[in-house]
Amino acid sequence: MNRNGADLVTVEPTSTELVRREGMMAFAEMREMADEIAKSGCFKAGYNPMTPQQVMVLMMLARARGFAMIEGVMRYDIIENVPAMKAKCLLAEFQAAGGQIEWLETNDKVCRATFRHPVLHPDPFLVDLTFDDFERKGVVYGKDGKVKSNWHRWPAAMLRARAESEGINAIMPGVAMGIPMADEIEVIESEPVRDPAISRLNEQLRRRLPAPPVPAIEPPLADSGPPESTDPANEPKSAKPTKTAPTTEFGRFIQGQIDKYESELAKLAKDHTEMDYSKDHVALEQVVNHVAKSIVGEANYAMLQTNGKHDKNKVRTLMIDKWESDQDFISDETKDYLEAKLSALRPAEVGAEFDDPER
Repeated sequence: MNRNGADLVTVEPTSTELVRREGMMAFAEMREMADEIAKSGCFKAGYNPMTPQQVMVLMMLARARGFAMIEGVMRYDIIENVPAMKAKCLLAEFQAAGGQIEWLETNDKVCRATFRHPVLHPDPFLVDLTFDDFERKGVVYGKDGKVKSNWHRWPAAMLRARAESEGINAIMPGVAMGIPMADEIEVIESEPVRDPAISRLNEQLRRRLPAPPVPAIEPPLADSGPPESTDPANEPKSAKPTKTAPTTEFGRFIQGQIDKYESELAKLAKDHTEMDYSKDHVALEQVVNHVAKSIVGEANYAMLQTNGKHDKNKVRTLMIDKWESDQDFISDETKDYLEAKLSALRPAEVGAEFDDPER
């Protein structure tokens, strides 16, 4: 009420007016606003509250796109210290711009949908994704080698989010403007130094050409100790390995298969208490070495040595090259190797359940 007794009417600024006013805001004022937002703890980067600097980046990102600055923390997350667009916001902006989506099939294993825009892309754009595709690529595994909690608890929702990102960015890339979605951000690893000899050998393997003659040498699969036996039943048993987090896609995939093996081993130990399975655990390096040996063959294994010793960097490079060119080979070889070890450990009456009755 003013001095004359009349009620004062407060006019809220429109979104456009708010953006215009914020455009004239000084940097110090923006920083003060970012500090207050960060102190509130209302917005988080992962499991931790955003820092004032992270809030400031998202505010400036929103300002650059013509939004109110508070929308920066509403539309975007911070994942691995990288701005990431929230999946729901991506879909909302797509539909607000006239985009249409039709879900053909969505469950824990498969996600199929079509995306279209009446002007930019009138014809339906089909996106067909499966959980197995992401498992084979190692996307569902975290740094510890286990399935990420979000993929484990909400696989259908994760598949839909990936489908939305792929479909919307394919027909309307202007919605995201190059900002990735949260689950698309992976830890960027440094590229290993490529060994020319390994690259040439892989190229020959891809073309199925004979490799250059190399003396047949059977080196140990580790820097010391006896060579790995080709017969899983006679393979020397080792103490329970110390689990280290794999840092490559093939490593995360193999570790995931090892986790399944360990789960089956635990069941055997529980069902057959008279047996001692304490020394039948499998280490990641053990499986990687076996697969690497299968890739190059007996005669060419010396190429994975340096000065007559097992070279882990050469094995890593070989595995990365093979993963990029033929993931199915590594997948099948890993599964067959671990299943063979389990079959050798199962008591006869347990193994009989898997036999073909017509043999």
